[in-house]
Amino acid sequence: YNADLKTDLKNRKYREAYEYDNFIFETAFSLSKMREHKGLSQARLAELAGLKRQAISRLEQGKENMTLGTLYKISKNLGKTPKIIFKAK
Repeated sequence: YNADLKTDLKNRKYREAYEYDNFIFETAFSLSKMREHKGLSQARLAELAGLKRQAISRLEQGKENMTLGTLYKISKNLGKTPKIIFKAK
């Protein structure tokens, strides 16, 4: 598996898609873990952030992109301040 992945990642389009999917997964996973750590249900976080529960569910599954405004509302209600850092590769 690792050898195949290493080979596949040499392809620029494959690598970009892989990196994008990884970014979405890590963001969704972090959101879910922060919500659970705070002891909030998806419904309660949605209510606090002015969103629908289904939107929180889709975000946590990586099935929906969020705007910076949505990220701010969710973060605020999780007791966090969002910080975006652009790193050199």
